Formats: sequence, C-alpha cells, structure tokens
Amino acid sequence: MNISRAFSFVSNDKDWISKLIIAGLISLIPIVGILYLTGWMMEIARRYHASRTELLPEVNFGRYIANGFKVTIIGIVYSIPIAILGFFTQALSGLLSNTEQSAIQIIFVGMICTVGILIFILSIVLEAFLLAGYMRYVKTDNWKEAFNFPRIWKMVIENLKVIIILILLSMLAEFIGGLGVILCVIGLLFSMPYSMAFFAHAFGQGMLQVDERNNYY
Repeated sequence: MNISRAFSFVSNDKDWISKLIIAGLISLIPIVGILYLTGWMMEIARRYHASRTELLPEVNFGRYIANGFKVTIIGIVYSIPIAILGFFTQALSGLLSNTEQSAIQIIFVGMICTVGILIFILSIVLEAFLLAGYMRYVKTDNWKEAFNFPRIWKMVIENLKVIIILILLSMLAEFIGGLGVILCVIGLLFSMPYSMAFFAHAFGQGMLQVDERNNYY
C-alpha cells in the first residue's frame, strides 16, 4: 500500500483545491452535509478501485447523499453491540452511585472496568469487520452485501494485515480532519474533505490488495 500516494494524489486534479473547499462547504449543511461527504469519500474509493482514477469527483448531491446514507446505516448496525455494552456500563454506574456498601461497590467497579476493556477490544474487532463490509458495499453497490458475514469473516481473516493498516490510517485521517478545528471553520473546510479523500484512496488501494488474494465478492 502506497501511503505517500494517498497523501499526494489529490494534487493530480488541477481543480483539487476548489473541489475540496466545495466539499467542505457542503459538509456544513446539517445532517445532509456529512452524508454527502461520506458518499463522496466512498465514490473516490470506488473509482480508484474500478479504474485507478485519481481525479476528485464532481458535485453529485443525489448519488453521494444516497451512498452516504447507506454507509451510515451500515455503520450504525455494526455499532449496535458497542451501544448495548455502553448502555450496560451506564446502568452499572447508576447502580454504583446508589450503593453505599463497599463490597458491592468493588464488584460494580470491577464489572465496569471489565466491560470497558471488552468495549475497547470489541470496537477494534468490529472496525475490522466494518471495513470489510464497506469493501463489499463499494464493490457490489449493494448495501445488503455489507452484512454477508461469512464472506466478511473470510475477508478479514485472510487479509488481516491490510485491514489493520486501514484501521490505523482511519485513525490518522480522523486526526488530520480534526486539525482544521485549530484554524476554526476555514481550516475545517479543507482538512475534513482532504482527510476523507486521503483515506478513500488508501481504502481503494486496500480493496485492490484484497482482490489480488481472492475474489470475495
């Protein structure tokens, strides 16, 4: 995976600055903006995977918002186990605050810590499966394929190195996107779409590497 290429590919488009700023401005629209930007990101990954195209997409509200909505639904479904454990942790914390017996408090604290560790581990595992699910969606353009768990399991197990790299790059992309906050809204207009374009290119590269190993689609 060529990470430096993922960082620099946007400059291949002569209009890359204006395209990033336009995407950033659209992202400011409540709810719709983040859906658009998410769909825009997946379009970059799809294009690179399909034909190694490195030009940034033009504005397409209907397509990108629809894609972003599907991607969001996929992410919500995968986050359900974490949400359940989080609710359980809050319930334990409520019981802990209403208990004065030290022995019971120790038990509750131990349970809360255990669940916290479980949430951390499970979040990483689910992120790996979620990325594989996104790959299936981008490849097939069918959001239901993101829940084809037997194939997703095989993708993750046989391409664990690629998935781990993508998880780390997604964290890096979030960090880059957050840097715009330092420069207030002006910086965010550029850093957010740039970080998503960076990850989209890396994601497309990851899909190609998965393709080289086997046909999971």
